[in-house]
Amino acid sequence: MDAITRVGMAYNGVRTQLSSLVMTDSLTGCLNRRGFDQALTREVARTARGGGELALLAIDLDHFKTVNDTYGHPAGDVVLRCIGNLLLKSGRAGDIVARVGGEEFSILLADTGARGAELFANRLRERIRELRCEIGETAPPVTVTASIGVAIADHPEHATQQSAELLLSRADDALYQAKRANRDCVRIWSDSMRLAGDVSA
Repeated sequence: MDAITRVGMAYNGVRTQLSSLVMTDSLTGCLNRRGFDQALTREVARTARGGGELALLAIDLDHFKTVNDTYGHPAGDVVLRCIGNLLLKSGRAGDIVARVGGEEFSILLADTGARGAELFANRLRERIRELRCEIGETAPPVTVTASIGVAIADHPEHATQQSAELLLSRADDALYQAKRANRDCVRIWSDSMRLAGDVSA
């Protein structure tokens, strides 16, 4: 291997690492919002081409401001890392996990329909509730709960950015309903949410 080839390989390796850093949330190791948006568009297009199903989970940690106000933002960061680690370990190898906001996460489940997504979301909600996040030697472990909205991708003949945005909007609508239902629960998007006009949009 000559010097030029070695330099080229090293350059490509650095570029790949930098690209990964740009798409990754530094606190949790999950994808960040930019990485998630790209993954969502890609997965919706893949599902439209090949058929199958795609589920999107919108996850919000309930009353997370109380954690920051009670224990401080550094402790809040510890809890977010704890949750991020749990989410990354809870799915399959091909599932996509992202932190899309302060205490908001999203998960894309390929080849998963409404029933499978609901079962997964409820198991995940229970695991979050049971989690004990250690924030220091003298402080008690912190526990949190989560509200989860679930939406399933339609199968349009031609996937577009609008298709991805629609899936995201439906998951957000379902999350809004979960929050209205006293939180710590799962809601699946359905036409009745839109027909009733009882959504966040």
